[in-house]
Amino acid sequence: MTRMTGAEILAEVDWLLEGGVHPAMVAQVVGRGLHSIDRLARRHGRDDIAQLFSREYARDRQWKKKAA
Repeated sequence: MTRMTGAEILAEVDWLLEGGVHPAMVAQVVGRGLHSIDRLARRHGRDDIAQLFSREYARDRQWKKKAA
């Protein structure tokens, strides 16, 4: 199977988000981390997606820090 391009991944991310899927679940579905999707979105000029995943990544890190 051919790897998806960045634009294809972001199209899938966008479609899942529009369907109401939580960003953490979106990351699992596309096989990427929250921070990875944030960076990919920034590289492709999708600041709307980047900001959403950046916030979720920050929340995830805070939660993990509290749990440790």
